[in-house]
Parts: sequence; structure tokens; C-alpha cells
Amino acid sequence: MRTIQQLWQGFKDGTMPKDAGPIQIQEERRAFYAGALAILTSVAALGDDDISEDQACKIMEDFEQELKDFTAKLGTET
Repeated sequence: MRTIQQLWQGFKDGTMPKDAGPIQIQEERRAFYAGALAILTSVAALGDDDISEDQACKIMEDFEQELKDFTAKLGTET
């Protein structure tokens, strides 16, 4: 299992231009970590007593579909 830092580094290396400035790097890192925190807190909430196992599975499936839909649109939006 990779750490969030390792995931960030892989994202940075794979998507950001080598000549990206420090402000761009800082802002993208903040956005990356904010996204990681959003997912972590959302997934952790699936263990709440008021969410059934079936509901939790549906929520995870919806998350996955939303991410697939977003990924499919990359490069097509202006």
C-alpha cells in the first residue's frame, strides 16, 4: 500500500510539467490532499450506525461511477 505522499508524487510526476512553478505545485498538492481527505472522511462515515452495509456498498459504487464518468470526460472539456 502506498502512502498519500507516494500517491501525490506519482500524480505530480505523471501529470505536471517538469517546469511547473512552485505556486502551481503548491496549489496542486493542496488540491490533491484535499481530495484525499474528502474521500477518507466520506469512506470513514460509511461505518456510521445509520448507514446499512447495502447503503454503504451503493455509496461506494456511486463514488466509483462518478470517478469513471469524470475520467472519461478528461480532455473533452474546455
